[in-house]
Amino acid sequence: MNKKVNEILNVVETICVLIVVSCMTFAIVLHYAENFSFLPFCMGGLQILGVLSTVIVVSIELFLFYLEVRKFRFFTVGYYVLELVTTMFINSKFPFSGLVVLTSFSILKNVFRILQVEKIYQLRAFYEVCKKFGIKVKRPVVRRRKAVSAVSVSEKNSKKTTRTKKEKSLDTKTSKSYA
Repeated sequence: MNKKVNEILNVVETICVLIVVSCMTFAIVLHYAENFSFLPFCMGGLQILGVLSTVIVVSIELFLFYLEVRKFRFFTVGYYVLELVTTMFINSKFPFSGLVVLTSFSILKNVFRILQVEKIYQLRAFYEVCKKFGIKVKRPVVRRRKAVSAVSVSEKNSKKTTRTKKEKSLDTKTSKSYA
């Protein structure tokens, strides 16, 4: 996968996770506000913004999961299970702290993805997906090295001698025809 695209996707995912967490936090604060006249409007706006951000996060996660090498898919599933268990355990001890755990796990996962992009993702799968959906992406130019054949000295000499013999035969034929 392209490093720049991977970086952009992970940064967008982190921003969307932060938006979801902030929308949840603001909704909790607004829920307990008693004299706020625009409460239904703000709650609806926060809900729409939170849902859109969640859809973006899930779509990026599924896209990156599809591009992962098979070995890292098992690590990703294990990571999600560990994240879920940790969130449930900490949230049972400290109410509303699950959001902090989810946010920190998401940021750690995205940093790991940015640092290990060459090992985690299949290069060709990204371009195949882009081709399927009609997304135009410039492929990196991979220059092939020309294969240089090693020619021995004896081969060079034999080629020179055959050329000179041919030239001599042509010279003798042309000199005979003039005579």
